[in-house]
Amino acid sequence: TDHVSSENRSKVCLSSSSSAQVRLVIAYNGLGPDPTEATWGHFERRAPNEKPSIKSKCDIAKMVQSRADFRAFRMVAVLWLLGVGSLSATVALDLPRAGTGNKIIGGEEAKPHEFPFVVSLQWNYGNDSDADPMHFCGGALLSDRWVLTAAHCNISYTPNGYLEVVAGAHNLSDSERELQQRRRVTRMMPHEAYCWTVCPNDIALIRVDPPFELGEHVKPIQLPGKNETFTGKALISGWGTTAPTLEPNYPDKLQKAVLPLVDYDSCRQLWYDVSHLAETNVCAGPEDGSKSSCSADSGGPLVTMLNDHEGSVDEDPTLIGLVSWGPFPCGAPLRPNIFTGVAYFIDWIEERMMQCDRR
Repeated sequence: TDHVSSENRSKVCLSSSSSAQVRLVIAYNGLGPDPTEATWGHFERRAPNEKPSIKSKCDIAKMVQSRADFRAFRMVAVLWLLGVGSLSATVALDLPRAGTGNKIIGGEEAKPHEFPFVVSLQWNYGNDSDADPMHFCGGALLSDRWVLTAAHCNISYTPNGYLEVVAGAHNLSDSERELQQRRRVTRMMPHEAYCWTVCPNDIALIRVDPPFELGEHVKPIQLPGKNETFTGKALISGWGTTAPTLEPNYPDKLQKAVLPLVDYDSCRQLWYDVSHLAETNVCAGPEDGSKSSCSADSGGPLVTMLNDHEGSVDEDPTLIGLVSWGPFPCGAPLRPNIFTGVAYFIDWIEERMMQCDRR
């Protein structure tokens, strides 16, 4: 596959508490030498027979404090990456502290198989490991072989592991494992212009083999028209954390939330201090930040919904965007979620799929 190894941009250290515990620390440096201008989290793997645990216990002073002094809380624009609390940042903003109550994410459990086009990207640690596969990103099913996700989800965790796509899932726990279709990734193609941090062109195609068996619980979603625009409200869905803080809470069951779409000019004003917003992005989220995507929602779909029924997906939904980045803590007021606008990449999607299918 075409995975970009995390070893090229990470550092590994042993935990002082246990020789069996290894922390993989992933840091993206987007703004130069000042360590306060990057965030980092870690993937914490315990004993070989234990399921990996996901935490973020990084140096908060380095991550969120002003370089001048530690009195001002610094909000950061981050990729909602990995589902391991790994926050990839390229800009830190001096802002008032956002609320951290349970209302920040504001979603609810989706109806079982309400979103048959939603898939889970999971890292399988291989036959030599007792660890269960780990969900770290979402995606949208385009056909029996093709999935669309965020480019920043293209990452490898362990040398002997591999990436899988799981379709037909609602509950990721063992209780519904028999209902899921699990396919190995044979090709992952991130956009050539993606910069591997918070920036435009955060989109990637995934090809699986063998193909998925399409049916009631596994259905592709339709692509938008080229450069098509959308207004009103839209739906997000995913297995990302329901807690906006550094102590994530990852649900087994698929969650959903309704977000109002925000026009580009208004979004540009709200993100006035960030240069990475592009016209190929789509913005969505309430002003009060009460509903939001967060860590491990990356790559998941933003889709059209029924106008006459709050919270219901359209009978023939259209894919509007893919979760890309947003504020941390998640759900900060006046900071909309940022998505990759799929309508601006139709030519790229069709050309890449055609090129690959010819081989």
